[in-house]
Amino acid sequence: MSVVSRLNTESSSVVSRVCDALHNIYWSGTIHGFPAKEPISSLSLYATREWFTDTQQTQMIELLRTDVLNYGRALQDEVCDVWMMELIRAAWREQEKYAQPDTFQQYPRAKTMGAVLAAGEREQLAITVNLHNVHWVSAVIKCKESQILWGDPFKAKPDSDSKRALDWWTFHHTGRQFSWGKLEVPMQKDGHNSY
Repeated sequence: MSVVSRLNTESSSVVSRVCDALHNIYWSGTIHGFPAKEPISSLSLYATREWFTDTQQTQMIELLRTDVLNYGRALQDEVCDVWMMELIRAAWREQEKYAQPDTFQQYPRAKTMGAVLAAGEREQLAITVNLHNVHWVSAVIKCKESQILWGDPFKAKPDSDSKRALDWWTFHHTGRQFSWGKLEVPMQKDGHNSY
């Protein structure tokens, strides 16, 4: 049997197994294991070049949280939800209001994470940042080192609002100035996200 014939036979076998597997998968109902009940058909979006929605980002964050938990890092590292940066920005825009002790109800997550940061209860806080509704970046607040790492797949520096909001929020809760550094993330190369 020639090499080409053998490869065609092996490829045909793999394709047949994949088709059999796809035939047996349920394509209706909801995805289990995530906070939001999304239709199973939404999984197909991961195989496209479409921009990730907050729902897709949340699913990936939940998988990351599971990894952090499985590696025994849940007491050291906190992976924040996709809304955390928006809460910090909102607090930064209303600094006087945020500083009032009776406003916990309006900013519970930002104040709770700020208290965790101030108490040194976590070594790192990971935050996903949505820029201009078209681009996702990552920030890691390294508490012991008083450092914020910024990871942009386009290799851009932090936007001024995110930088000022994170500088203010970390100082508000810790009384310390945090330095900024680069978080290594994979380079993004596509024509879909530009701002």
